[in-house]
Amino acid sequence: MTINELQAQVRAQTKIIITVDTARVISGDTRNIYMIDNRVEFGSTNEGTLELSTKCFTGDYISWLAVPLDPDTQDTVSIAGFQVSSGNVFGGEGSPQPQSDDDTYWMGRAINQGSQTYQVKIIINGTHVVTWDPFITSC
Repeated sequence: MTINELQAQVRAQTKIIITVDTARVISGDTRNIYMIDNRVEFGSTNEGTLELSTKCFTGDYISWLAVPLDPDTQDTVSIAGFQVSSGNVFGGEGSPQPQSDDDTYWMGRAINQGSQTYQVKIIINGTHVVTWDPFITSC
């Protein structure tokens, strides 16, 4: 990780980790993608599921880090992008952007108050694509 990537990571107030059991997900079981954040004390719910509902504050920088569950595998997990399904928390200029050369670390910003459903797209081993819709609420 570069100095810029480290500085970006420190700057994020809301941190989301996407942990992927790569073997099981490749075999078709997407229940083995686990999302957690550091905002449970502020009301985040559904930790450990694809349906993570993150609570954050307007103005927060939000980071996403995607990693394989078993770091001893040679599997890779990268984030291919985000798309808003409904809502406007990111407000356009807050849309998540890659912060690392390997696309494992992205950052966005909660610009507006409200709730949003967004799609996360990850790629496992450069070929296997998975997409799902978590939630974020900014207050």
